[in-house]
Amino acid sequence: TQFGEALAKRARKILLELLEASRELAQMKSGSGGSVFIGSVTAPAISLVVPALRKAMDTYPGIEVNVQVETSNVLARELLAARHDFIIGRIPEDIDPALFNAHEIGIERACLLVRKDHPLLNTAPARLEDLSQYDWVFQPPGALLRRTMEDVFLSQGVPLPRNVINTPSIVLTLAIVTQTNAIAPLAYEMAEFVSGQHSP
Repeated sequence: TQFGEALAKRARKILLELLEASRELAQMKSGSGGSVFIGSVTAPAISLVVPALRKAMDTYPGIEVNVQVETSNVLARELLAARHDFIIGRIPEDIDPALFNAHEIGIERACLLVRKDHPLLNTAPARLEDLSQYDWVFQPPGALLRRTMEDVFLSQGVPLPRNVINTPSIVLTLAIVTQTNAIAPLAYEMAEFVSGQHSP
């Protein structure tokens, strides 16, 4: 019947999922496979995740690794939704820290990124007042790096930049910075990497 066909279709999908689960568990037991889902903010994605991936691939051939690089706000919610096995990031202020098993691994360094030959590079050390006159590329509102930079302006009584582009995309951030006079706060490791000073 029509109802039987619908049930049979679902049953086939369930059986295929069970077979796939059985295969994955067998691989995990033997150490020959399996998958892991990792989330990371930018800096540790470069300094920690990439070296760990190289080691994991050598130690566990056949393993499948899924990596998402995002802001801590997004990653924390992905972890709570069980879409990651673990994340490297910060616990957002609006989420109860008791929901996580956290281990501190270090402090993330940051810097300001501008294009080569930017007008600010032709003068003495720039003042905060000088920086606020330029366009800025920020992570979305609520991101720690953005909040930190905003706090610097406010604590010094300097107006926040008027022209702001919000994007979580590192690629878009770099495209804007290299083609305009915009300024972007960035994790130090990422800035090192894109400026060509990073050696593998």
